Amino acid sequence: MRDYLFTVNKENAFDLQKKFNLNDFDTDYLYRNFWPIIVLTDISTNEFQNLLLKEKKAFISKRKKFVFKIFKRDYLDYLIYELNNYLDNINKGKTKVYDKIDETYFHWFKLKLDIKSYTLLLSKKDITDLEIYFIDLLNIIEVFISENETLPPQQTEKPKSEQEAPQTFDELFYNIELVQPSIDILKEIEPPLIDTDYNYIGKLKGIICVWIDELQRQGIVKHYSDRKIFASLIPQKIKRFSIDESMFGKYQSKAENNYRTDIKTKVSKIKLSQNSH
Repeated sequence: MRDYLFTVNKENAFDLQKKFNLNDFDTDYLYRNFWPIIVLTDISTNEFQNLLLKEKKAFISKRKKFVFKIFKRDYLDYLIYELNNYLDNINKGKTKVYDKIDETYFHWFKLKLDIKSYTLLLSKKDITDLEIYFIDLLNIIEVFISENETLPPQQTEKPKSEQEAPQTFDELFYNIELVQPSIDILKEIEPPLIDTDYNYIGKLKGIICVWIDELQRQGIVKHYSDRKIFASLIPQKIKRFSIDESMFGKYQSKAENNYRTDIKTKVSKIKLSQNSH
């Protein structure tokens, strides 16, 4: 799974010099002080989640059964360690931006395995977005682990994408009592996405993708790799609305930047209310 997120040492200091038009001083400094040089890919959290399910399916297809202990060791353990290592650096203020060129941040890290050099991480995300992204990835992994670690080794349960697809919007939810308050979020955001009669009145459909994603992250809505499920069932509740399934696999930048925090807060309140009962 790590290879989906990070491209490691495919570019050296001299490659970066050509790519970003670095001067000789910066090139030499990068050459002497930074190794590994890592480029963060641009896959979204939704895409990562789908890739995780895809790898599970491939494991079952090849091994004829799913042994979670082995899958976790080979696919997730080092990635979990690495993401936590980055977050530990950020939390302790051990990272800084060496430079920013053409919207690319040159993040300087001192990770546990960095003995005589530093890690250089190139990303379009600033340090705050980077932290949020890594936390979200760990949350996805945590949910995946919690859903799979209790399965016995001999069980060859099909991934959710192969199980019987839900027929109603309510079936997307673990707890049917949370359906209504979850939909009401779309009336409470500013500007609202639906009116009091549940007609779609919004202009940015990407908000729906962020809404569903946040409900999944907080364990309210189930995970399905087949995006058609969400595209077909959401209009059951939201009138005069349609959405292309491909939107659920893309990073909705405007919706993320303007609505993620508000939606996350509102979903957290629903989750808190559920836990208090």
